[in-house]
Amino acid sequence: MQEKKHLIIGCGSAALSALETIRSVNQEDEIKVVTAEKHPPYSPTALPYLLSGRIQESDLWMRQETYFKQLQVVFETGRRAVEIVPERKEVRFHDRSYEKYDRLLIATGSEPTIPPIKGLDEAGFLGFRTFDDYRSLVQRLEAKRNVTILGAGLVGMEVAMGLIEKGYDVNIVARGRILRVYFDAEAEAIIREIFLKQGATLVTGHQVGEVKAGLNKLEVELTNGESLRTDVVVTAMGVKPRTAFLNGSGIKTENGILVDRNMRTSVADVFAAGDVAEAPDFFTGKPGMNPIIPSAVSQGKIAGAAMVGEDASYYEGWIPMNVFNFFGNFAFSVGMSTVSRPEYEVFKEVDEEHRRFRKLVFQGDKLVGAMLANVDADPGTFHYLVRNQVKIGERKEALFEKPRDIGRWLMLENEK
Repeated sequence: MQEKKHLIIGCGSAALSALETIRSVNQEDEIKVVTAEKHPPYSPTALPYLLSGRIQESDLWMRQETYFKQLQVVFETGRRAVEIVPERKEVRFHDRSYEKYDRLLIATGSEPTIPPIKGLDEAGFLGFRTFDDYRSLVQRLEAKRNVTILGAGLVGMEVAMGLIEKGYDVNIVARGRILRVYFDAEAEAIIREIFLKQGATLVTGHQVGEVKAGLNKLEVELTNGESLRTDVVVTAMGVKPRTAFLNGSGIKTENGILVDRNMRTSVADVFAAGDVAEAPDFFTGKPGMNPIIPSAVSQGKIAGAAMVGEDASYYEGWIPMNVFNFFGNFAFSVGMSTVSRPEYEVFKEVDEEHRRFRKLVFQGDKLVGAMLANVDADPGTFHYLVRNQVKIGERKEALFEKPRDIGRWLMLENEK
């Protein structure tokens, strides 16, 4: 059989998962991984922990050069894709170089969304998505004390946590509730109170109208007439998939690159996985985005298998899951935990005194969602119960009362 060349653009979790799958099936084909960044592979989700000092820079890297050599994979950094030409099976890069491929995986991830706020560019704002963003922020923070974060999603709140743990004064500005995509209002209230006690300033329900650069400070003006004086502005108002270089390629996109259950795009021999892919969801099968590591890993495995002709596996669909560790507290949400439907049965408890929250959502005798804060439970177990549609039966109350013990028991029983 003639050897093929597998070209992978990007080097995150999806890319690594794909190349390991390819190599586990085929040891002869050529594999080349090309990334726009100039660093070894790392997870952007670890950057807030690097910022806080919880981990060191040496702990950040997911793989080193020896890893690629052992797998006989060519790894090249600093090459940004600018065009894909499917009819020539060719990817062109910013330096006018190009790469041919037999199979192509696009795993370029996502990039920050830049809000159209007056004066933001002139103020020298920072995003926080890459290792270079981290370095820029650390450099900017020298002799500075006050940071304003625009956005209160998971990235914004994790950056805020990291800065507070390092002793900075932090303002968080958001149009709506903090972490509103992941947690109900009751759970959000508990998280909010913890951040306030840690010294954060939370300004929610308002938008930023303008950012003005002064002599020594920046002025963040809100649409309600109030303003914040700050040293550094960090934007964390969402991300978007890196797809601009696909213009003219014929590869179909909506919010991301549309893929089927084998992670194939609309163009032959081109696949996509991870934050850039718009894949079927678990509950409805409709395409959607789910930029989390578990989805990237599973999508990468499916893509890698399909690239070497192993189409027996197919993607069952993504399930929302988010985990938040902050100031010694722990919260997570899985599945349809924020969705309200008549057919859902909900168990919920709010314990403000102990800063605990628990919520389980059932459809019939199956768990479809879970949301817990400062409760002894394992997110992976609940993800398993939802994905495998484990029948809970008469143990709903028991699972609610003892989520870790009963959850593990249900998982083990299902595996028998």
